[in-house]
Amino acid sequence: MNLPRFPRALGLYLATLALTVFASAAEPAVAPAQMLANPGFEQEFAGWIVAENNSAMSTVLPAAAHQGNFGLRILDTDTVNGSSVESVSLPAVPGHHYRVTFQVRSLEKSNACGVYVRLRNASGKFLPNAPTISVPSQAVSAWEQVTLDALAPSDAVAVSLWIHSYGKTTGSWDLDDFTLVDLDATSAGTTTPAAPTTVAASPSVSTPPALPSPLVPVVLKLDDLISTPTGGIPERWKRIADLAVERKIKLSIGIIANSLEGEKPAYFAWIKQLQATGLFEFWFHGYDHKAWKEGDRNVSEFQGPPYEQQKDHFVRSQALAREKLGFAFKTFGSPFNVSDANTARVLAEDNDIKVWLYGERANPAGKTLLDRVGAVSIEQPLFVPNSAKFIEGYTKYAAGRTAYTIQGHPAQWDDARWAEFVRIIDFLVQNHIPIVTPVEAASAQQH
Repeated sequence: MNLPRFPRALGLYLATLALTVFASAAEPAVAPAQMLANPGFEQEFAGWIVAENNSAMSTVLPAAAHQGNFGLRILDTDTVNGSSVESVSLPAVPGHHYRVTFQVRSLEKSNACGVYVRLRNASGKFLPNAPTISVPSQAVSAWEQVTLDALAPSDAVAVSLWIHSYGKTTGSWDLDDFTLVDLDATSAGTTTPAAPTTVAASPSVSTPPALPSPLVPVVLKLDDLISTPTGGIPERWKRIADLAVERKIKLSIGIIANSLEGEKPAYFAWIKQLQATGLFEFWFHGYDHKAWKEGDRNVSEFQGPPYEQQKDHFVRSQALAREKLGFAFKTFGSPFNVSDANTARVLAEDNDIKVWLYGERANPAGKTLLDRVGAVSIEQPLFVPNSAKFIEGYTKYAAGRTAYTIQGHPAQWDDARWAEFVRIIDFLVQNHIPIVTPVEAASAQQH
């Protein structure tokens, strides 16, 4: 296959994710419509998602404009992290050819930036990578137009553009005047995109509500992490961790501590690797997460058992975390969100635990409590993510809140449920709603 040749002075890697790059595509008789709502950043980042939590590298500036009033400037001086600006996902048609064009200039010698065309399938998962095109780089003052053609695979349902400078290298670029068109769309099947709003509505949300001011941070409380029976990483947990790393969002994952027993090098290494990114907080979600009957009485790990038993579960779990993961848990969330006076007594004696998720207001055990709002959660009902209900509740109950702690169980999410969870993430990220860990939320609550 002959790949298209691009100007050598651009200083960019042009990459396609989940697409087959092809040399040319037949032009339709009628020019296809622009798919991007804010292609030249004239409305700043409306219609784009910026995921640069560690250091801001992408800004909209008049000095970066090719035409119009504004353009995108990337200034990456970080040798660890890279920039990330992605367009809101748009519908894609399997088998259709997509063409991307944009204007770019490189402000210094560097080949550390890429423009990607990305597709997701119906479950929200990025499709496999296609070959990467790269060109040498040098500083240029003149703008150059770049064109990239690509073919959507059979399981693609959504397409987006991603502008990304690479993590270990640095550089600076101006980019402007993006177009994304479907070359196979008929004139009757194309429409001019509506101006972007401040809220990304999922298909089940007819009119997105106005966002509260100030925005209320969100803790993504994800329960019940365990290893596979062979000591590996469950696929559904790997999927959500990969999404967090990809989008640079923070997850709070509750470990059932007996999964730390035995020799499970891959499982332990995976947790430690995620912890080291700064995007994850792993918290204590019980030693065995058990519930049982004693006569007519419902009993669970932290509601009903004597103090000595509950204490043993805390001590044993903290010891496993230190031995296998290299840190002690700082946050506790009880299995089934229930507890008793013995739990509070044990918590008061654990100096490592600082935060109690859904804890007892009447007896907080000296911990910072993060409460729950029943109508604002990932899953409504249990195990079923629901973006429409979450978006509605987020605004409705925002008055006076310092954070929402919303609960989910990723191991229970099939592809359809996963896609609905991704819609919640899209809403949070596009609207720049802070996603924080329990310890971060507790610290803000104290100030």
